[in-house]
Amino acid sequence: MARIILEGMLFKSHIGVYDYEQQYGNNFEVELIIESKAIESVDDEIKRTIDYDHLYSIVQQVMSGRFKLIETACKNIIDTIKIYNIPFEKIIVRIAKLIHHWAEKSKRFGLRWKVEGVKTSI
Repeated sequence: MARIILEGMLFKSHIGVYDYEQQYGNNFEVELIIESKAIESVDDEIKRTIDYDHLYSIVQQVMSGRFKLIETACKNIIDTIKIYNIPFEKIIVRIAKLIHHWAEKSKRFGLRWKVEGVKTSI
């Protein structure tokens, strides 16, 4: 089994409970980790492994939506990966909101959503 890690993906998205967040959006950093036996390709063919460009496109598609909660965006990323039948044993999605006016206290805060088999935990 191997792991694909996509980290540092930056998006401007409309996620938040406040009107100004829905109107103007915020900057987010997304990390996606997938562990799967399907990553171990026996040859040099992209068809025989998980295409990380496709994974990026899924994250980009979800992050272009509008949500009130980061949790909903995390769940939508995982659900969309499942819709495309991308096999995994373990998946972790982390979305962090980058907040400039909190720079003295914290540069970001976020949520990590982890799925293993049929169990889901935060």
